[in-house]
Amino acid sequence: MLLYYIQGSPFARMARVLLREFEIPCAETLIEEFPPSPAYFDVNPLGQVPVIEDGTNRFFPTSVVLNHIVAKAQESGAPTSDIARTLFREESRQQDEQLFVVLLAMGDMMAAVQYAKWAGLAVVDRNRLGFEPAQRNMLRVYRTLDWLEQRAAKNGFWPSTTSVQDVVLACLILWSESRGPVQWRGRPKLEGIVSGLEGRPSFKSTAPLPLEPTF
Repeated sequence: MLLYYIQGSPFARMARVLLREFEIPCAETLIEEFPPSPAYFDVNPLGQVPVIEDGTNRFFPTSVVLNHIVAKAQESGAPTSDIARTLFREESRQQDEQLFVVLLAMGDMMAAVQYAKWAGLAVVDRNRLGFEPAQRNMLRVYRTLDWLEQRAAKNGFWPSTTSVQDVVLACLILWSESRGPVQWRGRPKLEGIVSGLEGRPSFKSTAPLPLEPTF
């Protein structure tokens, strides 16, 4: 298998963490250009990471990549990590699937706000929407964090085990800490999830490098 990733991408980090946790052999190709060059659209028409190549198949976007990694972990035999080898529990599939999708959507909103800041976008015309999209996205992020706090257990989203959803949350929060912090603290359950994961070898070895100024 081969994973395409960008250094610092929280979505690619989710895949890289799980590959290490489950000890799944996978080569990694670092894409140094940001955004990736036009040639990368031949790999993924969305122009995003992560992408996994497994034989003749390519897996993207992030939700499909993570599902494929979990499926490979299920095939591999004896457990090598305390992270659950499933995305959804049979008895609560709807809630688990909803949580997974909401977490990834929150990550998209966080990234959109940060990219707009880095791009230096400014108002160029009359606002016909009646709201400012970046402010709206941040409101959605904070309301989602509150929603996540209500649904988390003491040590994670699932009682008695670490879930892939925990990994997704931690990767997003730690990305924001390195690229443009959001006000996520003060939510003790979410703080517990992040603090319980960030010291693991899989997280330390995939930590984003400091952002280098471009001016």
